[in-house]
Amino acid sequence: MFHRYKEKTEKELQAAVRLQAAARGFLARRQVQSLRGEKHLAVASRATPWPSSHEQAVVRLQAAVRGFLVRRAVRKLHLLISSSLHQLAACAPNHQVSSILFELSAEVEIWVCSPLHGQRGSSRSFGQLPWCWTDPT
Repeated sequence: MFHRYKEKTEKELQAAVRLQAAARGFLARRQVQSLRGEKHLAVASRATPWPSSHEQAVVRLQAAVRGFLVRRAVRKLHLLISSSLHQLAACAPNHQVSSILFELSAEVEIWVCSPLHGQRGSSRSFGQLPWCWTDPT
C-alpha cells in the first residue's frame, strides 16, 4: 500500500515539476516578446500559418474513419477467432485449448493437450489437426 502511495507521490511531483517548467518557460518567452516589441511582429509574419478550420475538420474526419475501420477489423477478427474456438471445442470435447498466440500475419497458433497421448502439440493450420476439423480451402 505504501509503495503505491510513494509511486503516486513521485508521479505527482514529476508532473508538478513539468508544469512549473512549462509555466516558467511561457513567462520567459512572453517577457522576451515584450522586450523585442516590433521584432516579434516580423518573426510572426514569417511563421507557418495555422491550418484552416476546413483542414482541421478534414483531418478529424480522416482520423475518425481510420479509427472506425481499425475497430471494425479488430471486431471481425475477434468474431472469427471466437467462432473458430467454438467449432474447435464442439469438434474435440476431450481436448483443452491452453493458449492462443497471435502473430503479425493474423495466423493463430493453438496448443492442444491430448488426454489420450499425454503430449502437447502445435499446429499452424486447422487442416493439420489430427481430429475432425476440416480445412475449408
